Amino acid sequence: MKTAMFRPLATFVTLSLISASALAHDTVGELTAAGGKLLADVEEVKKLVTNSRMTGHTRNAGQTYPIDFELKKNGKIDGTARGRNGVEGVWGTWEVNDKAQLCMDRQYNGGSSQGCIFIYVVDGKYFIAGKNESDARLIDRAFKPL
Repeated sequence: MKTAMFRPLATFVTLSLISASALAHDTVGELTAAGGKLLADVEEVKKLVTNSRMTGHTRNAGQTYPIDFELKKNGKIDGTARGRNGVEGVWGTWEVNDKAQLCMDRQYNGGSSQGCIFIYVVDGKYFIAGKNESDARLIDRAFKPL
């Protein structure tokens, strides 16, 4: 009797996992095969990121951690990131370079990080990658106006 009661729940959980994995894109190649595209226009990227809240996850030493950054109109970054040491404040600057990459120079307690990322979109969802190559790993991002 107990087994019969849990079958619908097990079926729901299994279908939910299958649906989530079917929507996930792990690499640039998978995303472009699904109809996704690189945002390659400088003005399009500036319009997306200027005065926006960028949220998602970052990878560090095999772990994923949530981030929440405000990309202010004046080129400043203000936000938080969770890491191995808990939640830390993050500040710095950002710009969009001539390759349509979002470049950030971030400072946080105990360190700093600089780099540029490519932004991709598929079905209204955004992803980032450090390089524009088919095997590049993607990380989810959301951009919402401040």
